[in-house]
Amino acid sequence: DFQLLRVLGNGSFGAVLEAVGKRDKLAGRHVAIKMMAKNRMSSEGLKRRVVNEVAIHLRLQHPAVLKLYDCFEDKQYVYLVMELCGGGALDALLLREDGTHHTLTESQTRRIMQQLVGGLMYLHTHGVLHRDLKPSNILLTKEGQVKLGDFGLSVLLEMDRLNEERTLCGTPNYMAPEILARQPYGFASDIWSLGCVFVSMLTGRPPFQGRTPEETLDNIRNGYMPSLSAMSHTAQDLAKAILKRDPFERISLSNILHHPFL
Repeated sequence: DFQLLRVLGNGSFGAVLEAVGKRDKLAGRHVAIKMMAKNRMSSEGLKRRVVNEVAIHLRLQHPAVLKLYDCFEDKQYVYLVMELCGGGALDALLLREDGTHHTLTESQTRRIMQQLVGGLMYLHTHGVLHRDLKPSNILLTKEGQVKLGDFGLSVLLEMDRLNEERTLCGTPNYMAPEILARQPYGFASDIWSLGCVFVSMLTGRPPFQGRTPEETLDNIRNGYMPSLSAMSHTAQDLAKAILKRDPFERISLSNILHHPFL
């Protein structure tokens, strides 16, 4: 059903390929196919994670959310057929070829933030907590449209059971302090991760990044954040409003949209 063109990348479960559809609604369309090796999903937890990713992703329809077209499997792999994003992932934009950090302009950051906030508002309205928001999971089309991807750690939340989610997951640089403390957490933890992405775009690196993962975790726990003086005053104000250690004091998504920076 697909003609394989090239390998786009490799993840922990397998390769991501570019392909072109040969029949039905995907005929002639370039897509990304995420191959997930079953032998790397030996534990029931990982199998549940894949089923969870597919079940959540198939329900989502929003301009800022990566489209999942289809899912199928054979003896060796589960295949997810997804929208192809020709602009790559945000993390590649933040790194130069020589490995040094690259920053975006405020105007580029503003456009990306507006779309990210819209996508997160859609997810949260539909009871979905992303739980792993970071630059490598934020994809861009060639036209600069933002697409939120990788729902492998997302969880469907009953609106009245928000405080029961206590699983430790996510990427240390973007992980909210309440998750580290294994306290109850909800949608505000995605907003924290958004704040870390925001600072990364303007400074070239995550705000709490240490020399080791342990140092990063300590920085988040202790609220140690280096100077944001390279950012404008309005950008600093927004970063501080998002990165409040108390999730109940953290700015809401709708208020982020109305912040002077945006």
